[in-house]
Amino acid sequence: MLVKKKLILLTTAVTILCSSAVFAALPYSTPTSAYQIWQDTLQAKSGDVISIQPKAYTFTERLFVKPGVTLNGISSKTGKEQTQPIFYFKLDSKDFNNYSAIHICTGGTVDNLNITLMSKDASRDHSYRVIYNKGTIENCLIAGGNLNSANFSIGAGILNYGIVKPGTSKLIGGIVDNCVVANCVATLGGGIYNSSGSVEDCTVLLCGAPGADEYDPGCGGGIYNSNGAVDNCTVQYCFAGNDGGGIESYGGTITYNDDSFHSINSCKAQYGGGIELSHGATLNIKSCASNKISNDVIISRNIATHSGGGILNRGTITVSQNYRGTFYIAYNIALSNGGGIYNAGTFLNNSSNKVIVQKNTAGSPSVSDNIPHGGGVYNAVDYTIRDCKIIN
Repeated sequence: MLVKKKLILLTTAVTILCSSAVFAALPYSTPTSAYQIWQDTLQAKSGDVISIQPKAYTFTERLFVKPGVTLNGISSKTGKEQTQPIFYFKLDSKDFNNYSAIHICTGGTVDNLNITLMSKDASRDHSYRVIYNKGTIENCLIAGGNLNSANFSIGAGILNYGIVKPGTSKLIGGIVDNCVVANCVATLGGGIYNSSGSVEDCTVLLCGAPGADEYDPGCGGGIYNSNGAVDNCTVQYCFAGNDGGGIESYGGTITYNDDSFHSINSCKAQYGGGIELSHGATLNIKSCASNKISNDVIISRNIATHSGGGILNRGTITVSQNYRGTFYIAYNIALSNGGGIYNAGTFLNNSSNKVIVQKNTAGSPSVSDNIPHGGGVYNAVDYTIRDCKIIN
């Protein structure tokens, strides 16, 4: 616990809280209550580490992590079980889409926490996102973000904004690594909305972007990637009202390598049940140079109520020459065209190993006038698919 100081009330604007020169220097701290954690984050300055003991804390106020400050969870281990500190947030729902439970400024870090939003009023749903990030989030479990009652809402689990060091291309903020995001709902990016940032080695589960109408469409049930980088992320049991049940990539890149097993599984949307690539987005399947064991990438058991059960491609898919695994697109369904893939872009397989499209389905037997095309692949006019094995 910190030396007792005069409490500074949370009345300043976010821009003031994100200044690294507002408060006096503090030593390394180990608070023992939610109130002390809240107070320490207000008073901390660059270089301070606030270490959180492994127990549950309940907050009724938002937290701000300022530049250079680290909010670090300490794990405890009992046998094979490892316990993170748990943050429960019970916040007033009247603030809707403008606020997040935790705001991380550029240069701030949140590491090794279990963070869950809960409704303050049990009679109604809350409307908050979990984290607004311009810093770094690592090794966290994030759950319960709900922005479905807010018009055109983005990133209920994490709203991630990439920050580049001036005069360089180096990303210094908007970094999410090795996190699990679950049970979050928004218009775009139910789990994560990534704007020019980096999302790597994450798992997104049971998230959605249902949408309401053409002005509030519902895209990227698990992840909405806007000109950012999404690397080696597994997305399962997510849905979108319109595009990209698992991942919608509007520009930017999605990359998988063979260092471990990755999948987009059991997701649903109108277009691109598993993944939709649009506006020049790329999907790269490649080898990890340090890895000697081959692992597969699997796009499976996804559903499109129109086209592109596994993938709807309006960009470029490339499998690199040295990729050692197998890229499977299997057991996907489109009720109209392209059970496995709807291709309106480019799909290039440069690998000597397999790209296999198998056991996918186009069409619905319950719709008598439906004329489906491309159980495995539907290739639009003048687009390219090269060196793929299609078994349906």
